[in-house]
Parts: sequence; structure tokens; C-alpha cells
Amino acid sequence: MSIESILGIDNSDPESRHADYLVEADLRLMRDLVTFRKGRNVSQATVAEHMGIDPSGVSKIEAGHRDLLQSTIQRYALAVGAVIDHKILAFEEVDSGSAQSEHAN
Repeated sequence: MSIESILGIDNSDPESRHADYLVEADLRLMRDLVTFRKGRNVSQATVAEHMGIDPSGVSKIEAGHRDLLQSTIQRYALAVGAVIDHKILAFEEVDSGSAQSEHAN
């Protein structure tokens, strides 16, 4: 039995894949921001100071233990000197399980 079936995730259902993609995109954004911070040698303490929060809060943000507000993500990006460029795509353009993607190969 797969973890997906245990959790009730149906990867054959486009809506389930869509929801999963959105969650993964948010996680990827935070991973990219953390990588950016580390690449610029900015400490969590410095980020915390710029954001006006406790350093443990930055640690929790980076670990994904919070459902972040857009303003929190923006403050984090500002603290590390990053720019976030949003992109809107139709789910069908990124869904590897869709018929359209299968025909493109």
C-alpha cells in the first residue's frame, strides 16, 4: 500500500494533483529562499532582526512549520535581499499526469 493511498490521495484525480502541486510550489519557494539566504551568507539572526521576530521564528519559517502570510514571505525576501517574481500558469501546462502533457511527449 502506497503512502498516497494511506493518506487518501488520488493521483489519478486532476484536482488532487493540482492541490499537491500548489503545496509543493510553496515548499519550493521557501527552499529557494533559504538557499538564497545561505548563498548570501545572511544569518537567521540577521533575518530575524530585519523581520522584527525572534530567531526561533525564522527557524520555524524555514522548516515549514507555519502557513505563511504573503506579507511574511515578502518580509523574509526583503531581509535576505531577494525578489520574488510570481508566475501564473494553467495547471494543465505543468501537470505531468494530464492527457495534454502525455500527447506532448
